[in-house]
Amino acid sequence: MTEKKDNQLTIAVKKSGLQPSKVDSLLQSFAGYFDQAKELTGSSRSIVVTDEAQTDLMIKARESRLKLKDIRINVEKTRKELKEQSLREGRAIDGVANIIKALIVPVEEHLEKQEKYSETKELERIEKRHSERITKLSVYVEDVTFYSLKSMSDDAFNKLLESSKVTYDAKIAFEKKAEEERVATEIKETEERARTKKEILKLRGEAMKREEKAEIVRKANEKKLAEEKRKTEAAEAKLKTEKEAQKKREREARELEEARKKAEDELLRATLLAPDKEKLIEFAGSIDKLQAPNLASREAGLILNEALDKLNEISNNLREKSKTL
Repeated sequence: MTEKKDNQLTIAVKKSGLQPSKVDSLLQSFAGYFDQAKELTGSSRSIVVTDEAQTDLMIKARESRLKLKDIRINVEKTRKELKEQSLREGRAIDGVANIIKALIVPVEEHLEKQEKYSETKELERIEKRHSERITKLSVYVEDVTFYSLKSMSDDAFNKLLESSKVTYDAKIAFEKKAEEERVATEIKETEERARTKKEILKLRGEAMKREEKAEIVRKANEKKLAEEKRKTEAAEAKLKTEKEAQKKREREARELEEARKKAEDELLRATLLAPDKEKLIEFAGSIDKLQAPNLASREAGLILNEALDKLNEISNNLREKSKTL
């Protein structure tokens, strides 16, 4: 049974792919804990408390739990120590490897350059020739990327350059001739436009004179119509003002009659509801309190003033006569 336990642990460690010496060291660190844990876990499963009176089993369960806890804590402590040591070993290995690589890599790169010196020079010559071809051909061709200049032979490039120059020169000559013809045509058209412009100016001057005469006649007619319209509007405004004044006088007369009638009604009401002397005095006071309307015309004002004088006279008369009662 013990051999099976050890084999299980050994198989689990060997699956990690570590070197045999590392496997032995790892087994040596954890084998004891493994044996203790297997023994305690096996015996602890038989501890089953079914009654509160089984205090001995409860004590035994506590003792087993604390022993297992100690094993677990020791395993964790050992794990951290071994892992920390592995990390230090890893950092040391990386440091040593980096020192060796720093020594080798620059020399390795240098030797590669020496090894490929001819290839590098050939590439530089190809790039220089390509750049020179682009510069030469760009004088005559707008888009040089259309041609495979880098891989083109010297003979093919020289033929391309010559044909491009011929085409370019022909294009320039054609454009020059077209420009000369355009300028000549433009001069001719300018002269024709000048002659046409002179004729147009002459006709325009004559038309302007006719328009000026027509404008004078039009303005005279407009002035006449405006004067007639002004007179008509003035007459209509005067008639409207007179009608409004007449309506206002009639309205004020109606209001004055209504006030008079109201005063009489108030007098009658006061006469019926109070002693005679008090009624007369109160009625006189109501006459004094009558609010006179605001009038615009002088004629209406005269009529209103006359009525107010009469009302004032009536009020004073009422007061004087009431004293005799």
